[in-house]
Amino acid sequence: MLIRKQQDVEWLQFSNLSECADLIHGFTTRNGGVSHPPFSSLNMGRFTEDRSSDVQENYMRILSALEIETRPRYMTKQVHSDLVHHVDVVECTESMETFISSQDGLVTKRSDVALITYYADCVPIFLYDPVNHVGGVIHSGWKGTSKQIGKRAVERLSELFGSDPKNIIAGIGPCASGCCYEIDSSVVNAFSWMGNEIHNFLKPTTPEHYLIDLKGINQYILEDAGVKITNIEVSEYCTMCNNDLLFSYRIEKPQTGRMAAIFALKAKKIIE
Repeated sequence: MLIRKQQDVEWLQFSNLSECADLIHGFTTRNGGVSHPPFSSLNMGRFTEDRSSDVQENYMRILSALEIETRPRYMTKQVHSDLVHHVDVVECTESMETFISSQDGLVTKRSDVALITYYADCVPIFLYDPVNHVGGVIHSGWKGTSKQIGKRAVERLSELFGSDPKNIIAGIGPCASGCCYEIDSSVVNAFSWMGNEIHNFLKPTTPEHYLIDLKGINQYILEDAGVKITNIEVSEYCTMCNNDLLFSYRIEKPQTGRMAAIFALKAKKIIE
């Protein structure tokens, strides 16, 4: 991934998605905001105990850096589901911020909005179909991954917009990675649908405990959904290893900030 910086604000971008001229995207870091400890400093979490005025300033800083500060924002109230919401034209409201309840993914064809999902160890997945100029962003913790929300998002793009999975460009972002993210056998059981394949993404630690590679499983899910492996970029960053750059609930609990995955389509120019 690429580190971008404007003044003090830092965010990450995927190399493959950065080559798409009609797409704006970013994954925030913890650096460049105004929030105080334990939320220091670019906390994007609306539902943390951080001061709302500080969070609002953090939003303005990153959205201004991406040049989308005037766009209405659609944001998720996540519940670790496999539900992916279609942000449609009929949802246009006067409000600058609309929270979509009980959903963990957002997709759209609208070029006048921004889509935002939130993270502090879970997996962000960006999807963009440059042929139909549609896409979105998905929150996939271990529960969402076990429910194959990534595959459901690809299916939604196909159902709603006619996307061919082979054309979809994907980015799997920073999360608690296979080097650090320890789970017990009850979590492993949620992946029984994978059969013996799950063992390719597990490293035993103590009895009944494992390190799990959620990035790898999500790549497996996207490939199974028809996304070409050459179109998938996987972030090298671990939220637990790179705690100076990224928030990690597992490292900093019970209080920590949140990163945001931001996705916005540009209005395509009409060539006569």
